[in-house]
Amino acid sequence: MSNFSGYYVKAYNGVILDQYLNIEGYKDTPDQRQDKDSYRDGYGVLHRQVLPNVSTTLELTTLEGLTVDQVIAFKDAIATGITNSMERKVTLTYWNDERMAYCTDTFYMPDMTFSHRGIQNGTAVYKSMTFKFIGYGEQR
Repeated sequence: MSNFSGYYVKAYNGVILDQYLNIEGYKDTPDQRQDKDSYRDGYGVLHRQVLPNVSTTLELTTLEGLTVDQVIAFKDAIATGITNSMERKVTLTYWNDERMAYCTDTFYMPDMTFSHRGIQNGTAVYKSMTFKFIGYGEQR
């Protein structure tokens, strides 16, 4: 039995971000192993030095048709976890499918691409967008 609590990702301030995501809008690549100076020897045997920290990547794909106010609310929730704005370093809590448990990690948020669908009733309306979060590395 898992301890899944009915959400995939939560911002630092406790706002559940799932409300902004499409039905298939959550992807995680959890606990990726990191190697240092791994190599294959002259016999083709792999020699690995696996580091103690693992890194998770999250991809959050928003609903189609969010308004500018909804995108602002989504970004504001994420911003509550920013610890370094120049690095876009942010803390999020997420469902980790490898551990079948929630984890709270620090991520780098790469540049974002915003796609507009148009203007309706005087407000900007967005196409579905994917926001990526790349883990700094956590010891498990």
